[in-house]
Amino acid sequence: MAVPAIIAAVLGLALLDSLNPSVIAVTIFLLVKRAPAPVAAGNQSGDVPPEAAADTRPADRWKSPVVPVLTYLSAVVGTYFVIGVLILLGLSALGDKVQKALNSAPAWAVTTLLGLAMLTWAVVGAVKDKREPDRHRNKKSRMPVSDRLGPLFALGLVVSVIEFATALPFLASIGIMTANSLSWTLWLPLLAMHVLVMVLPELLLLVTHQVLKSRIEQWMERTRAKLAKNSRANVQLLVGIVGFFVFTEGVGFFAELWGLTGTN
Repeated sequence: MAVPAIIAAVLGLALLDSLNPSVIAVTIFLLVKRAPAPVAAGNQSGDVPPEAAADTRPADRWKSPVVPVLTYLSAVVGTYFVIGVLILLGLSALGDKVQKALNSAPAWAVTTLLGLAMLTWAVVGAVKDKREPDRHRNKKSRMPVSDRLGPLFALGLVVSVIEFATALPFLASIGIMTANSLSWTLWLPLLAMHVLVMVLPELLLLVTHQVLKSRIEQWMERTRAKLAKNSRANVQLLVGIVGFFVFTEGVGFFAELWGLTGTN
């Protein structure tokens, strides 16, 4: 296959790979939960009093969504890029074994149960919090998970590893590069192109949000207020989103395995 044709094929597969609902959903959550920096009462000029300027509470650290969103996306991009490099550096046989292991019924059973456990924890926790709104009142307040870069990076890493077996466009790109025996000077930039295009929708969402935030500020604030009532609700929402998509992917695998999808 000619190099231009390989580039076109990898680009097309990367665009298909960009339609990842769980990554898009978490990105949207990180965007809408950000609040514009408040102006101190009685100081409409926007000048911040010295005592307010000295307040560096962790919960107010990331007023802009740029750093949290890029942290999460960097984990997704980095995970796929490292896996791709390992496979293309002569570990294709190992990659095939890992892919088969991850795509086996036992592995999918574990994945499905993990997704169900995450979803159940989020739903049950939300129900309990609604019935007993004061049950966490005496617990020490901490920075929301969606404001801490370490957990955000870990979330992107875990989601990428769990969903790797379903990343068929990515695996197809790796297969094209391997089948055509490309040198590292060719497959390295192709791999980088794939993983960057893969998060293009999320980057476009981030840019659009930054450009239009003044026009949608009121809507964003109303949405943020609903999502960010407390840090526990934030954690439950994030875990629930990931758990839902992981669980539904597992259900789809077993539905196809048992012939319940109506396809031959």
